[in-house]
Amino acid sequence: MREKSKSQHECSEQFNAQGNCDNSINASIYSSIEIKNIPTLVPVCSKLETERMWKKRLSLLLEAEINLFNSQRLRKIATIITVVSMAFIVFSFYTSPTMAPTLFYCLVTFSIFGFTLYLFCFVLTKSNRENRDNISRLFYVSNHEIEKVDGKYTLINRASYTGITYINIVERSFGKFAKL
Repeated sequence: MREKSKSQHECSEQFNAQGNCDNSINASIYSSIEIKNIPTLVPVCSKLETERMWKKRLSLLLEAEINLFNSQRLRKIATIITVVSMAFIVFSFYTSPTMAPTLFYCLVTFSIFGFTLYLFCFVLTKSNRENRDNISRLFYVSNHEIEKVDGKYTLINRASYTGITYINIVERSFGKFAKL
């Protein structure tokens, strides 16, 4: 019994220091073993610590999704700026020179700015997509899947198709993303 409480205490210290716990193993398995210093691959964690770990991982996935959404939105804005300014420049070439030179230079500047912003957002979107895919791949490797239903992420164990935990995506009162 003393070893059981010691291992749970070590896991609690590790969880508090690192903010996560690698896996949940029932501590009652180790209570009947009398051998000291049993090498284990993963620490023994309580159900509460395991739920905290999964909620933290789900919030990391939610944060990655929000970052990806924001970078895609910025990329669309850059595309609109570029297309509109280029359309005005092309339109000014086909009409008689009625556009003031300062307005023409401003439109050229906007189109250059929009194009460079688009290139930056393209790289940022690709990076955010890779980050989101890496996080979701970790869920797949651990035999879990994420389901987005009713404004929340639900973590499902694929072995038994049971819901483990969930986090809210949308705040019901405002209709916006939940605060992280």
